[in-house]
Amino acid sequence: MNDETQLADARRLEKEEIEDLGTVTLARGEHVIHCLTVIGQIEGHSEAPQGQKTTKYEHVIPQLVAAQEDPRIEGLLVLLDAIYNRVIQNRKAGKYNHVYIDEIYLFFANGSGSGRSINNYSGEFLYKCWKRFRKYGAMLTGITQNVEECLLSSTARMMFANSEFLLMLNQATTDREQLARLLGASDTQMSYVDNAPAGHGLIKVGGAIVPFANELPKNTELYRLMSTKPGED
Repeated sequence: MNDETQLADARRLEKEEIEDLGTVTLARGEHVIHCLTVIGQIEGHSEAPQGQKTTKYEHVIPQLVAAQEDPRIEGLLVLLDAIYNRVIQNRKAGKYNHVYIDEIYLFFANGSGSGRSINNYSGEFLYKCWKRFRKYGAMLTGITQNVEECLLSSTARMMFANSEFLLMLNQATTDREQLARLLGASDTQMSYVDNAPAGHGLIKVGGAIVPFANELPKNTELYRLMSTKPGED
């Protein structure tokens, strides 16, 4: 197969991907880039109003998984302005927004400057949202079990240092040391996240850092709904 035939086949496959899935994987130079198009709002558990352009939730997720598992694709940068646009729309309507990002470390994984450059882009995008959303009446909350990956990123460290509210549960030794330096916390304060039981930790509000204990009785319906421990019904 000559170069012209290979190029023609590649262009044909790109055209089919765009027509069938609204996506395309481009191989240009040294990098492979996967482009995923999101049109209008993402329609998931609830249906959007008739006549409104939407992208189906069940169409997006398999494509994200496929891109993540493809060894040829070095990174996946999804340009999704649906949340940003919703925040702006709700602000105009006088509504406040709460945006939660679980496993936030993925935005910064290997993003310390020596790792994959894609994470530097995602981290910078998140940092802009971190500063910008509050101006539009939105509260952005990041959640992660281990802050190690975040603390390797200078962008994430700036976000930690400039956040008005932090809730810390049990932390590994190396993470405690870095958090103490970053937040200016004393050894006594950090002892509350050293081998801390479930529901115990530290809260930082503004310049104040205080310990807390919020144990939830295990024989309650609320505990059953919130528990994620394997083996607990």
